[in-house]
Amino acid sequence: MSMRKRKIRRIKRMIQLLIISLSLLALVVVVGLTYMVNNMKPMVVKAVTIEAGTSTIEVDDFLLDKDRQGSFVTDLDSIDFNTPGVYEVEILVNKRNYTSELNIVDTKPPMATAVNKVVYKGITLSPTDLVTDIKDVSETKVYFTKEPNLDMLGDQEVILIVEDSYGNKTEIKSTTTVAEDTEPPVFYGVEDKTVNAGSTIFYKKGVTVSDNMDTDIDFTVDSSNVNLNQVGVYTVYYIAEDKAGNKTVEPATITVVSGGIDDEKLNEKVKQVLSEITHEGMTKRDKAWEIYRWIKRHVSYTGSSDKTDWKKEAYRAIVEGMGDCFTYYAVAEALLTGAGIDNMRVTRVGGKTSHYWNLINCGDGWYHFDSCPHKDKLETFMLTDAELEEFAKKRGSYYYNYDKSLYPATP
Repeated sequence: MSMRKRKIRRIKRMIQLLIISLSLLALVVVVGLTYMVNNMKPMVVKAVTIEAGTSTIEVDDFLLDKDRQGSFVTDLDSIDFNTPGVYEVEILVNKRNYTSELNIVDTKPPMATAVNKVVYKGITLSPTDLVTDIKDVSETKVYFTKEPNLDMLGDQEVILIVEDSYGNKTEIKSTTTVAEDTEPPVFYGVEDKTVNAGSTIFYKKGVTVSDNMDTDIDFTVDSSNVNLNQVGVYTVYYIAEDKAGNKTVEPATITVVSGGIDDEKLNEKVKQVLSEITHEGMTKRDKAWEIYRWIKRHVSYTGSSDKTDWKKEAYRAIVEGMGDCFTYYAVAEALLTGAGIDNMRVTRVGGKTSHYWNLINCGDGWYHFDSCPHKDKLETFMLTDAELEEFAKKRGSYYYNYDKSLYPATP
């Protein structure tokens, strides 16, 4: 074979190899470009919009190709679905993370139910009085489109607007009936009182007033005719008027007596109290506890008393419901004695002020009994000497210093 032919054949093989190489290269480029295109094109939508209050959302809502598999990278529990706003959401598709937006909007108006109401002429009416069962994902406000005329008797249609924080509104129609209020206020607890000359009366104590429509009604007391320093019989007037002008005036008799209290008068009051709080079959301890509770409920601390006459103070506590620690001791002695429970007075020693309480014996030894109220509301019923000392330490004072040699020791 000539040199020329061999050279031509070699060139042909080189050309064939070059063609094959270029073909393979082209194939690689095509495959690579295809792979790049498939992996670089968007896999998720730019944003998903949902209504506030939507309970669930699926990952498919974010995928452009619903045939692909995806999962949330973002913890959806960190998103408040009741609060409108734009939230970034990261999603895993084909082993790659993509970012989309979750747009939560509130376009739904509130739901509410109208309330038809009967009101009395002259009474103030709030828009919220005429609407109930308001439901919305945001805070709402209620207002009248036009204020109802509450001075005009009869039925009238009232239109209200329930509006949420994002301006969505619902119109509600209610029927309001304006009627004439002719029912006067009613007093409770107004009682005749008997007090000692020189005493103080808290006329409003234990007295309340109510009205069929006026919920914040108050009352006054006209005691201008009463002279608490002069023995006699007087009349006070309890006065209440509602917004409709209905007025109630209820009188009460105040009897002012001389300061001394005889045994018969005191015993009568003691028997009355004991008949209300004790009964046959109760142990002495049970009776003592009921006496303690009654004093706590019915006597208020005023800071003054006549310490020369314990019977007078006991009577004052039962009738007027006020006094200081001496009064508390005195009424306890009267009631305990009336219940057949042995007792004696204990007087504090030292300190700038005095204090009085009782020692009682229900059949199992002597115990301390102090019905006077304490700021810390700790109970001082049937305490031993040791318990009383511990109580005094908690008060941080010498409140219960007394001469122990004068009194029997507790168990």
